Amino acid sequence: MKPLSSFSRRNFLRTLAVTGLASGSAFAAPTSTAQPFNEVHDLVIVGSGFAGLSAAYAALKAGVKDILILDKMEAFGGNSCLCGGLMSVPLNPKQQKQGIKDSVELMVADMTKAGRGFNHPDLAKKFAENAVNICPMLDECGVQLMDKVIRLGGHSAPRTMVPTAASGGGIVVPIHNWLKKNGVQFRNRSQVIDLLMQDGKVTGVLVNCDYNWKDGSSKKEQRIGSRGGVVVATGGWGQDKDFIKTTMPVYSLLECTSQPGATAEMLKALLKSGCLPSMLDMYQLGPWASPDEKGAGPGSFFADYAFAEGMA
Repeated sequence: MKPLSSFSRRNFLRTLAVTGLASGSAFAAPTSTAQPFNEVHDLVIVGSGFAGLSAAYAALKAGVKDILILDKMEAFGGNSCLCGGLMSVPLNPKQQKQGIKDSVELMVADMTKAGRGFNHPDLAKKFAENAVNICPMLDECGVQLMDKVIRLGGHSAPRTMVPTAASGGGIVVPIHNWLKKNGVQFRNRSQVIDLLMQDGKVTGVLVNCDYNWKDGSSKKEQRIGSRGGVVVATGGWGQDKDFIKTTMPVYSLLECTSQPGATAEMLKALLKSGCLPSMLDMYQLGPWASPDEKGAGPGSFFADYAFAEGMA
């Protein structure tokens, strides 16, 4: 293992960008602290979906060994387990094998059109350029993909890879198992309720242990320190009606296909720590549910595939 002093924040964040899946991170450089911690790790990651898993993978590749991933729910994976696992990646190996023409520029153009021009151009370009670099991670972790490449709605070329399990669980489970095999620690029912700060830097997290999402109870509180910073990878807050009311009140009346743990406590902690997210009043809405179904049922998959070719 490389000494922690050589653990470069810049290199780590660069590796995160290369994985293409990691997003929403809040990283603080290593700093000494006098706060009493119950335990300390080299890196703490909050959230065990695509972003948290790829962050852990990137950290391992950067030489970090003592990594702890926290998740407040009973099951790991969050919304990433529930989604269809469709990954739109320009210039991926399956495209090239089938002779499908695509480019980074075309992907950026599709993203900008779908985003109505609200996209951050530099981030969109970085995503499109680096998305293909998730493929070695998927291969190494044993993620099984279908041979076909499909074209989803809004995409100008077939570029979407599909796991053989036809769900995000087909991606999350193999990566989770690979990370555990390589020493990453996972801890569920651990609700992070605040970021611990010293001298303007994040030094750890405050955790409700043995958290029960059904009634909000927990057995004890712990302070977990991190020598190398904290990665916040907790996804969205579509089930947090109270928080949605503060940004887009009418949307709080809508049903949501997210799992029950998609709430805003970590977003609130980030705001409290001085982070300034953008576009908090913009939400993704789509035909991914039916009044006859709770959550994302068969209607979701029909919409995903049908919208690529248009509906008569």
